[in-house]
Amino acid sequence: EGVSEARPPTATPTGKVREPRPPTASPAIPLERADEAPRRVAVPVLRPPLELCKPTGVGLGRGARVVVAAGAGAGVAGVDQKLEELGATPLVLDAHEPAAEIEARLRGWLADGPIHGVFWLPALDPDFPVDDESIEQFRERIRVVARNLVTTMRVLYDSVAARGSFLVAGTRLGGLFGLGEDGTDAPLGGAVQGFVKAYKRERRDALVKVVDFAAEASYAEIADALVAEALADPGVVEVGRHAGRRWSIALEVRPVKPSPELRLDRDTVFVVTGAAGGITSAIVADLAAASGGTFHLLDVVAPPAHGDPH
Repeated sequence: EGVSEARPPTATPTGKVREPRPPTASPAIPLERADEAPRRVAVPVLRPPLELCKPTGVGLGRGARVVVAAGAGAGVAGVDQKLEELGATPLVLDAHEPAAEIEARLRGWLADGPIHGVFWLPALDPDFPVDDESIEQFRERIRVVARNLVTTMRVLYDSVAARGSFLVAGTRLGGLFGLGEDGTDAPLGGAVQGFVKAYKRERRDALVKVVDFAAEASYAEIADALVAEALADPGVVEVGRHAGRRWSIALEVRPVKPSPELRLDRDTVFVVTGAAGGITSAIVADLAAASGGTFHLLDVVAPPAHGDPH
């Protein structure tokens, strides 16, 4: 659903043009030869300018009622003002409210009439520096940015489903979803990015996008871009705004380059998350047998009983 049926050449952020290749099926590789499997790496690729893209079918004119979920920043002001200029009615939601209050507010709005779309903005607020953030701050940020997004879309699951309805979320992962040379200072936006992609797999007819911005992007610039992305280019879910261009993400096959300096032995220290059971515990068992190293196991659940076979 892009500019044309043919896939255009793409480019890296450094300007190198990458010609498209036809998709190929991966050959079946037995487990003992797993190291021969193709290694696919996520890379930024250029997306055409919006003026060359098809309309999405979303209407933001008179009669449209749109939820605008705000964080602590001023981003909501630009988005709600642009909606009012177009004739739509913005329904401003405080994403810091408890989930029960958010659900009650949304159901009240639904009782007054249909809701046509959602702009989710809390991930545009700056994250705390990781080294300075307490666990309480981290959990609160996750609640606001991601968990309340889940609550919102559960309530609006039937509303944001058909063609013309939409979910557009904003993040500040750097404009390239953390895939640029500088990485990102706001990694919690990745939780929003992941949810948006999962929601699109369930609601294929709706417009569902996550739009990523640089840390220095102004709220006015962000508001213009979010509204524009709601109106054009239905053929992409992940859109980055970086260096004056639009970007998306593709997979590129790259060879594995093992480090000759990496040794796993009795002096190796491992930190393993999600280690209380399942496939992770099996992986840890193999690593322990192969290395004899020291393991620190982290999980959000209680440790398994000593008699647990896992």
